[in-house]
Amino acid sequence: MPIKTSVLIAIAIVLIVVASVGGYFAGVSSVSPVVTTVTYTVTVPYTVTQTVTVTPTPTPTPAPTPTPTPTPTPKPTPTPTPTPTPTPTPIRITLRMGTLKVGTSAYIISVYLSDIWKRELGYGIYVYPYGATADSLKEFAKGNLDIPYVGDLLLIDWYANGEVFGFLKGILQVAKSNVTQAIWTYNTRAHIVAPADKAGQYKCWADLNGKKGFLTPMGWATHINIRRALSAVGVNVTHVELPLSGAKVKEALDRGEIDFVVIYLTGLAPAPWVSELEMLTDLAPVNPCSHEIEMIKTKIPGIPLVTFNASAFYKRNKGMGILIGIDTFLGWGASPDIPEEVVYNMIVALEKNIKTYAAIALELGLAAENFAKFQADIVASLVPYKIPIHPGLAKYLKEKGLWNPAWDPLVLKT
Repeated sequence: MPIKTSVLIAIAIVLIVVASVGGYFAGVSSVSPVVTTVTYTVTVPYTVTQTVTVTPTPTPTPAPTPTPTPTPTPKPTPTPTPTPTPTPTPIRITLRMGTLKVGTSAYIISVYLSDIWKRELGYGIYVYPYGATADSLKEFAKGNLDIPYVGDLLLIDWYANGEVFGFLKGILQVAKSNVTQAIWTYNTRAHIVAPADKAGQYKCWADLNGKKGFLTPMGWATHINIRRALSAVGVNVTHVELPLSGAKVKEALDRGEIDFVVIYLTGLAPAPWVSELEMLTDLAPVNPCSHEIEMIKTKIPGIPLVTFNASAFYKRNKGMGILIGIDTFLGWGASPDIPEEVVYNMIVALEKNIKTYAAIALELGLAAENFAKFQADIVASLVPYKIPIHPGLAKYLKEKGLWNPAWDPLVLKT
């Protein structure tokens, strides 16, 4: 009995120790203990039952692996978008262009020019037709045109205040702007002929003294040029006004109403009425003699006397041989208020295209043969009259190596 009692006591002590150890761990655990009731039955001679509460040792929960804090991706510093500089709207060049009435060579050429300048440069050209070259200049004087239709003789008259030919009397007192040489495009070449059966009567111009003739319409540059050249050699003639009809002029010759006629080329072709006339009748040249040529050159400085062969221009009358004519130059002037580059660009664009247009407009033929020289020759012919030159034309001739430094004072600037 004592021995058995001691065994029970030992078991109880073990259980108490186990319970104490479990309680210790329960105190350090973050998990609430689970209480389990264990019943031990010890068989001894007599039955002793004792209930002992045992708290099992919990499995410690491992500490969670810390999630590393991600390194933030740095945000790129935004590059500021530069404010674009606005492209300035180009200024549209618009020019008012004078010309002669519809159907004339001047009108046809002005239409071609406006087409070239619009296509090549984007310039807006508005064409205004007038009855005479002088009318175009008078409108320019009022400020109604930017590029008037001009002839070399009209420019001479402008700067003489109308005292040379009487077309533009008092123009300098009313003009809002002076006019300059800008673009020369074509010429008319006037010369005198008579019926072939009377050719022997005319050896020199002096033989025309007192005769009647059609000198082309009154007021035309061709009329003025021939009349002043005849006056330079002391020849006085009577002008008979006729329509521009080859048939009508032939009738006047046949009837003796006129003794001679002034005919002309426009560029490289006879005027339409001249072509009609020369196909209807035989003609012969009436040229000035050599001493008369010298008199003309002396009294009319710069006058463009030209010697050429009829075979290059006429058909039925190609055998007339050598002809001596006087060139009149026509084109467009410009206000000095128009910038140099604008006029320069217009000249360059015309030079680029003139051969193409000369194929359909024979008036442009002479200028198309050597465009730069054509400009320079006309400028030179007007130097004795001190006709101003637009800076754009001067720039062009300098680039072509055709500028004479003696012309510098004639460049008119704003």
